Amino acid sequence: MVTIYDLLEVKENASKEEIEDSYQKLVQEYQLNPNLSEQENKENEMILNKLKIAYEIVMNDEKRKRYDNDLAQKRAESLIQGVASSSEEASLKEQKEETKAPEMNRKIKDDSQFYDNDDDDDEDEEENDDDENNEEVILTKEEQEEVRKAAQKEFAQKLKKAQKVEEEYNQAYNQVYKDYLKQLGYKQKEPLTLKKIKNILIVLISIILVCFIAWHIPPVRNILLDLYRNNFIIKSLVDIVAIFVKSIMGIFK
Repeated sequence: MVTIYDLLEVKENASKEEIEDSYQKLVQEYQLNPNLSEQENKENEMILNKLKIAYEIVMNDEKRKRYDNDLAQKRAESLIQGVASSSEEASLKEQKEETKAPEMNRKIKDDSQFYDNDDDDDEDEEENDDDENNEEVILTKEEQEEVRKAAQKEFAQKLKKAQKVEEEYNQAYNQVYKDYLKQLGYKQKEPLTLKKIKNILIVLISIILVCFIAWHIPPVRNILLDLYRNNFIIKSLVDIVAIFVKSIMGIFK
């Protein structure tokens, strides 16, 4: 059973200082590296997410206590199941041995008579097998190339299948891990992705366009001006935004 302590590479009774040191080392190890491939960086990112979740649990006293209690309960249940299954297997094995003992004795007696009569035949068969094994199989260069290509193709197919299975396993593991954390009362913060940044920019641009169009409509512009003049909070916010925009424009000039 892999625990969050195993992920952080610390003992279960480790102090917060030891956990902090190990966590920082692991973050440095699995951080984004331009020298690695996209698939490797993606796998490292998944590991970092798991490390972050584990780190936040063990650094919180209440969540760590609940996790330790749940872990101890699971270990106790698995131990009880293991003891029960081992005892059942031992009893079944003893019963099978008791029933098979008389049959084995009769079989040994019959086999001893059979082997005494067939020793010569077995020697002849072994000599024939040795002769067949000693025959060398000679392939042409074209056949050797075909065999090599077939082996490479089979290896590539198995490698692709293994990568797909590993990816599916990681996805399933992450989903189970998230569900388990939800049961503990932990809410994971979703990372800021390019898709989310894109959606935020679209919303901001849409708001700016709506404000621009509304400003060029006289009735709407008069309402906005009245709000600006009569509402102190709105006036303050607009003035702050105007100062911020002017400072940015001054930097790019």
